[in-house]
Amino acid sequence: SGGGTTVAKTEYKMTLPYATSVGPSMRQVVDLATPQSSFLVITSGESGQPLNEHYDDQTSLWLNGGYLQITTNWDVIERSKWNRLTLRPE
Repeated sequence: SGGGTTVAKTEYKMTLPYATSVGPSMRQVVDLATPQSSFLVITSGESGQPLNEHYDDQTSLWLNGGYLQITTNWDVIERSKWNRLTLRPE
């Protein structure tokens, strides 16, 4: 089953050693040559709210081994049409 930092860690019962019962909820692939562009998927979706459109929008990707491309490149983010939330302390 591996430890908490094992890549692709899964768990199983000793009575069923090849039947995975627990696995990672998030998978991420980062090419360290271009870390600002990586691939990620989570078991459900971005929202924890069941009635939100993003509640389970990544489930089929996760089940089928797919990924979404993400970026941390601020030039790309600034030029995008993504919604932006700015939090300012009072």
